[in-house]
Amino acid sequence: MIRIGVLVPSSNTVLEPELARLADGVCLHFSRVRVTRIGVDADAAAQFDSAAMVGAAELLADAGVDVIVWGGTAGSWLGVRHDLSIVSAIEAATGVPATTSTLALLEAARAFGLSRTVLVTPYVAEVVSEIVSCYAESGLEVSGGEHLGLSDNHSFGLVPAGTLQSMIASADAPVMVVCTNLRAATVVDSVEASGGPLVLDSVVATLWGALRLAGVPVSLPGGGALLRSGALRADLQSLCAWLLSETAADRITVRLDVPEQGLHVDLAAAEAVGPGMRRIAGDPSLDQRALNTVRWLEAQRRLLVQPRFGPDPRPPAALIEVYGVNAQMLGPVSCGSEMAGWVSVHSAVERTWSAADQEALSLASAQVSELLKSYQGS
Repeated sequence: MIRIGVLVPSSNTVLEPELARLADGVCLHFSRVRVTRIGVDADAAAQFDSAAMVGAAELLADAGVDVIVWGGTAGSWLGVRHDLSIVSAIEAATGVPATTSTLALLEAARAFGLSRTVLVTPYVAEVVSEIVSCYAESGLEVSGGEHLGLSDNHSFGLVPAGTLQSMIASADAPVMVVCTNLRAATVVDSVEASGGPLVLDSVVATLWGALRLAGVPVSLPGGGALLRSGALRADLQSLCAWLLSETAADRITVRLDVPEQGLHVDLAAAEAVGPGMRRIAGDPSLDQRALNTVRWLEAQRRLLVQPRFGPDPRPPAALIEVYGVNAQMLGPVSCGSEMAGWVSVHSAVERTWSAADQEALSLASAQVSELLKSYQGS
């Protein structure tokens, strides 16, 4: 059984019970660090000094934990470098791999290919402003959101879940709930299931990031899309980035039908794009299974290599006219006897796909199939 050590802000009353609810089959151990007030002044920042973290982490290491996670989001306003320094200090002192809630939350945003988000926080305006700046440095635009204007950390945990649900459901873009002392994890499933936005909650991300660090193929209920499919998406994002580099293509996408993880081919599960290329992942306008190219792929079960678009199978006009594709390769992804999806390699110009390009796509398609097997067994 995986053992996760969690450093908890001392006045936090939400993180422990919510992690226990979500972490089926995981052994959790907790240690506390004194945190009572959230602000941007020097005294507030001093609560998050790495020396205090290290002392609490050493106590967790005595329990033989597999990973240690700092379960606070101060790095969201103190900066990613602050959290990386905490991670380094903990790992140097304990020899145990470490991460933080903020690092996990930003990794989750990358797993879903987010470039824009809405924030929901309990914080005062000055703290929110610092979060916006810090996230911009990580390539994440923050536009809008709802904030409670509170600074007493204990009071965050008293905010009713219904209040948080209303704050989240009104968003017009994916939501990041930044604070591990808000009861938002309890409403993530209902918001997403009712057609609301994707919700990346800090408590859920804390568990997700710790399990990722421990090498566990995470697919758990109760934490929305992040716990259900976020880990698979993160692995697929890494694979897309690798294939983009190997082929020097302009866009890579992975499309999968995996209902138990909420994945459908009409929305790409992962995407990597080169400079100047428009993203296609969030466009659900085409019935992908009905496309000529996909029908060919389903029948042939081998690479479709198109240096240019001439004879059948022709791609949809939107691929050329809207998304600027003039050559492509498609690689089928098998799951048992079924074609669960495919990997697409797009070029903005006509090009001859080399044997090395085709070999890289074949390898990527096979790796996606192996990933599906590993997550189905999780």
